[in-house]
Amino acid sequence: MDATSPRKENEKIAQVRSFMGKRIKVVISDGRIITGKFYCFDQQGNILVSEAEEEKPKKEVTGVLGANRLLGIALIPFKFVLECFIDQNDEKRADRSTTNIESNTTIPIASSSTETTV
Repeated sequence: MDATSPRKENEKIAQVRSFMGKRIKVVISDGRIITGKFYCFDQQGNILVSEAEEEKPKKEVTGVLGANRLLGIALIPFKFVLECFIDQNDEKRADRSTTNIESNTTIPIASSSTETTV
């Protein structure tokens, strides 16, 4: 471990702290999308989301979206996370709808298929 590693780690921690309370969108392995406010994550990478809403994927045959449901607080195990995005325009957004987070306005912060990019 070199002398700059603790500093880089502190910068990453500060970056994650800056995401707290912002809108988050988490795509999980079964196709569901969980949106809400990023609350925290633990050492294993599990993500805690408050004001969480679950969006089920649309069915391929009918093209009908599955029903959305409010979850309240959700703990998402890291092993099921495919993609995770933080909405960078959260403060500017007048519409607080949890389903309007677009990938072009987000920063990817985690993916179980690769190393965490935070």
